[in-house]
Amino acid sequence: MDSRKEKIVKEISVYLDRIEELEDDTAEAVLLIDEGEEDYSGEVVLPVDFLPEDAGEGEYLTLKIFKSDDENIYIEEIADDEDAILIYDDKKIYVPANFLPEDAQKGDGLTIEIFRDEDKTNAALDEARQLLNELE
Repeated sequence: MDSRKEKIVKEISVYLDRIEELEDDTAEAVLLIDEGEEDYSGEVVLPVDFLPEDAGEGEYLTLKIFKSDDENIYIEEIADDEDAILIYDDKKIYVPANFLPEDAQKGDGLTIEIFRDEDKTNAALDEARQLLNELE
C-alpha cells in the first residue's frame, strides 16, 4: 500500500485578458478567473514564463496549483477571503486565497502549471462568430 499522501490540486479556469510589458523589460499575464458566471470573479497576475508557449490574449487556460517541494514558488502570506501572496523569483504573485490547496500554509512550496483549454476557447470563438453573423 502506498503511504504517500494524495496531492491536493486546485484547478482554476482563467481567461488570458492581456499581457503587460513592465519597465524592467519583463512581462506579466493578467488572467481573469472564470467561474462560469457572466462576469469574471477576480484576477491572477503571473510572470509570462508560466504561460504555455505561444499563448495569446483571448485564450482560456486551466491553472493548476498544488503543494510541492518547489522552492522557487512559496506562500508568503494567506489572508482569509482575500489574496494570498506567493513569491516567485523575488516577485509577488497575488492569488485569491480560496484557490490555494485546502491544506496550504504559509511557507509551503507550490507548483503552478497552466494548460490551454482548447475546447473552451473554441466554444467562445464559435459564440462570437455566431453573434457577428446575427448582426450582419
